Amino acid sequence: MPDDDLFNLIEEDDEKTAEAAEAPEDGSLGERLRARRRQRSLSLFQAAQELRTDPAVLRAIEADDFSVLGAPVYIKGHLRKYAALLGLSPDGVFDDYARTHELSESMPVVNRAVDPGRPHKSGYWLRILVMLLLIVAIGFAIAWWSMRRDTAPGPISVTPGNDAQQAGEPAVPVYRLLSETGMMDEASSVAAAPDAARSLPETASAVPGKPLRVELAFTGDSWVEITDAEGDELLFGLVNAGTEHSVEGASPIEVLLGSAGAVRLEVAGRPYDIPPENIHGGLARFSIEEP
Repeated sequence: MPDDDLFNLIEEDDEKTAEAAEAPEDGSLGERLRARRRQRSLSLFQAAQELRTDPAVLRAIEADDFSVLGAPVYIKGHLRKYAALLGLSPDGVFDDYARTHELSESMPVVNRAVDPGRPHKSGYWLRILVMLLLIVAIGFAIAWWSMRRDTAPGPISVTPGNDAQQAGEPAVPVYRLLSETGMMDEASSVAAAPDAARSLPETASAVPGKPLRVELAFTGDSWVEITDAEGDELLFGLVNAGTEHSVEGASPIEVLLGSAGAVRLEVAGRPYDIPPENIHGGLARFSIEEP
């Protein structure tokens, strides 16, 4: 109903309030409620303000047009509130409506705090959170497998006094995963130059020696790659702080540590110190041979 028509109806109703009469005994439910309101010298607008509802709702009730109020459970709520305002029995008013409209005694229970047409907010956000966590987990898994495939685990010999060390630059490539996990500072590889003096010399393949046992204790998180002389991976991946690992393989054993300061080593039961010249910005790559 347009606003102008509604205000005209309210003004008409206010004029009739002064002519209030006894509620008709044989009138409809809406007519009896309207007569009762007028007896209490309430205009339609005043009653709507008391109930904090739209005047059009009360107008529909007094016109017996309950179809605009929705399901019976909502009609019941409006009628009970209106009856209480007019000093009538809420149950008696609704019983009159139920008899007239032949409602069943059992009405559906509706949780008014939740809109049945929409998912519950907590359940909705929980599903969104689960989906986001699943997407993040899949992304990490894809990145990890991609980096493991792209990186070459082969050993690279580092000799003291080369050009890269004298310039204070790391002589070996830094794995992207170590930078992303924050376990070491960002570093760049030494650019390849046509000058033979900047190229790393090729090393001869190591001849597998006797089995060698290495014990590792982690005081902090660190990326680890350990391979033996036969190329077998003895330990590979991100190791958490507070854990210990023991590996055994043919010497020499090649070791890459993403955070050298967070790892204590023992070789053949004796403490082993990482050569300082093989540590670059926290990254350490070195070989362990038979004692």
